[in-house]
Amino acid sequence: MVGILVNSGIVPAIRIPIAGILEMSRMGILQMSDIDIRQMSHIDILHIPRIDILQLSHIARLQMSHIDILQMLRIDILRLSHIARLQMSHIDILQMLRIDIL
Repeated sequence: MVGILVNSGIVPAIRIPIAGILEMSRMGILQMSDIDIRQMSHIDILHIPRIDILQLSHIARLQMSHIDILQMLRIDILRLSHIARLQMSHIDILQMLRIDIL
């Protein structure tokens, strides 16, 4: 199960599927400050055939450099370009296996 470690004062560290994190943050149930962003590097992108970057973009605290997107099999650059907070300098596109630019 793909997940992130979540820490809060009420619930001890638990693993929640990334889809659950996105949904919980939309509904306001989970405060983004409860998520230990340092644990994002533990997500195995290979288990997500195509990640919806737009769903991640609403998480202001998310730093894309913490996700090893170099291992993604396919990245939609047009979607990435819509994320103002994404710093392309953190991504070594020379190592990407495939870039969908169309």
